[in-house]
Amino acid sequence: MERNRTTKPAPARRWRITADTGGTFTDIVGCAPDGRIWTLKILSSGALRVRAAARGRRLLLERPLPAGGSIWTAFRASCIGRGSEHDIQVVAPDGSWIELNTLVPDGTAIWELRSPWAAPVAGARLLLARAGCPDAPFE
Repeated sequence: MERNRTTKPAPARRWRITADTGGTFTDIVGCAPDGRIWTLKILSSGALRVRAAARGRRLLLERPLPAGGSIWTAFRASCIGRGSEHDIQVVAPDGSWIELNTLVPDGTAIWELRSPWAAPVAGARLLLARAGCPDAPFE
């Protein structure tokens, strides 16, 4: 006699992400479902610092951000030493420029991009965005 067997589908593999928060930096290590290892370093404040040339509303970055895309619209940008904060409207897909919501004085300076999340969460979200799967579940 043959029985009908029902089997549960195998659970989807998730990203496994760990964070090591130190006094200055938080290191993020992620293991993708396919086994590849990804790493990222972020300030322990949850911010990133970039050198950029401001032109109107756009910041032309000296080095691209670790990921492009919509994740950055949650961040706020401020020029070190100038104090004013600006909303980030758009980031180039390749991470090479940022467009702000307001005009800023032209010139090259250090900018801080402040995350609304604690450093481990910000780092995990940036790592997933850099890997091309910003909405992937992780643990």
